[in-house]
Amino acid sequence: MRRAALFLIFALTLTTLACNLASPQATFAPPPDPSPSGQAVPPAGTDNATATASSPAGADPTPPPGPVLPNVNGQAVDLAAVPTTLPDLATWLTQARDADTPLPDVCTALLAARWQTSGDTCQAADLNDDQKEEWLLTIDTSQVSTEPPPVNGHAGDFWLLHDAGLYQQSRAGGEPADTAPTLLALADLTGDDRPEAITVFETCGAHTCIKTYHILSMHRDELQDIARSSTPAGQTDPSTLPSISLATVENEEIRDANDDGIDDLVLRGGVIGSVGAGVQRTRREVWAWDGFLILLADTLYDETNYRHHRLYDANLAFDAQQYDASAGLYEQVVTNTNLEDVPPPTDNSYTALDSRAYTRQFAAFRLTMLPLLRGDITEATRWRNWLQDTFPQAPLAQAAAMVLAEWESNRNDLPAACAAVTNFLAAQPNPTGPLADMGYGNPALAAADVCPLR
Repeated sequence: MRRAALFLIFALTLTTLACNLASPQATFAPPPDPSPSGQAVPPAGTDNATATASSPAGADPTPPPGPVLPNVNGQAVDLAAVPTTLPDLATWLTQARDADTPLPDVCTALLAARWQTSGDTCQAADLNDDQKEEWLLTIDTSQVSTEPPPVNGHAGDFWLLHDAGLYQQSRAGGEPADTAPTLLALADLTGDDRPEAITVFETCGAHTCIKTYHILSMHRDELQDIARSSTPAGQTDPSTLPSISLATVENEEIRDANDDGIDDLVLRGGVIGSVGAGVQRTRREVWAWDGFLILLADTLYDETNYRHHRLYDANLAFDAQQYDASAGLYEQVVTNTNLEDVPPPTDNSYTALDSRAYTRQFAAFRLTMLPLLRGDITEATRWRNWLQDTFPQAPLAQAAAMVLAEWESNRNDLPAACAAVTNFLAAQPNPTGPLADMGYGNPALAAADVCPLR
């Protein structure tokens, strides 16, 4: 009996072992690694300089082998059957990302299907720190577009695929001169250790190319364009945010330009290559985080030897309430004989000598007004007298006498004196002469700008 029981146990053990050998436990390969994220700011002035990670140059246009990848988290995609319409392509890309398809394989397929051109953006980055990378792609729409091709690059859109859907940035207004938006850089511009995606596209006219920048951020856990040139109260709708634009861009940098510990977008350029824009100068713009949006934080113009530019510098210092600095610059405008003078670009009734005269008058008026801010009637009188002696018939000479007289008679109320001067000049025919239009690339100075204190 004991021997029969042992034999039964031995038989059952052999049966179980045989079953396990015939049906081993299934093993699962780990999901494919997504493409690595990174940042690159290519040098300005090179072809397609704003692209960062790109599709492989000279890639074989034939589809890659192995038409279907394993389905990991979503529906598998066929890399050999890329859709031929934009709506279907959006669905196909969304499925590819959901399935954790390697992005380089996807972009190779897009290149073969002519949805990308060598050098286009093909990048992945985790913008919201959720451990799943968003996809950033330039899509070449040349094959489906009926518009003429742009001067540089190609037509197209910038697509950003994230969990909430597809963000699509098209060329502004679909103008034929606009290139497809592409990725300039990935950089943390808000100080939250999450990268923003900075995109750029270029519009070229007859004389000038203008670059337009958008800054896409998930700082508030939803995708927004956070760059704008002003901040209306309560305005947070990203679809209405104006973009950053600059003509003839010479340089693009990502660096901490204001020493606040957060990187900024720093651009250099600004000159419009049209005769009607007048004689201009290059400037540097710093676009920085203010805790809510990316705003224009600083503008620094190149120094030139033109008198009207020195006047603009003095006005900028005055507007910033840097009164001592502005007074020094105004005095240079009046007394420096080495400064160059140019006529307005489109009004032939004025000469370079006229520009010199009106620019000096404007500066001398400000030199009459500025001492009154500190109650220095002696210095104000000196410049009033200079204006009346040098330009006795000029409306600005009469305005200088008026501002001093009004200030003395109204208990030193300078804003009230300025209001009287503005009303007087508004009744005169073009009291600022050529300064009212030194070209549309320069500030226009009219009657209301002479004595702006309110």
